[in-house]
Amino acid sequence: MSVAATDRNDTRMLYSVVRQPTGVNSNSNIPVKSKDGRMLLTEEEQNTRWMEHFKEVLNQPEPTIELDMDNSYGSKELEVNMTDLTAEEVTRAINSLTNNKARALTKSQQRCSNTARTLSQDN
Repeated sequence: MSVAATDRNDTRMLYSVVRQPTGVNSNSNIPVKSKDGRMLLTEEEQNTRWMEHFKEVLNQPEPTIELDMDNSYGSKELEVNMTDLTAEEVTRAINSLTNNKARALTKSQQRCSNTARTLSQDN
């Protein structure tokens, strides 16, 4: 199962597979503070505080300032280079990733990376 998760770049499944035999559970219930700074130790108190918090955050009054959405600021067209990528450009972009710890590659990025490797092996 971990090999399949690795092949799919599914880090969530991979970590759950690793955590399972060790018995480590990441759903720890860390105490939450009330508005007056007191620690809320019971789960019921914490849930009530979270509910209160999100009601305050999400239930805001309507904005008093209306934005002008006539798109006058975004009317400039951007210059986009539409030429084909070279193997050298792709290789340089891949090598510029710091320690290969970039976000998970999409399928098209993986195909591009595989193509670049194939092209560099052919040369």
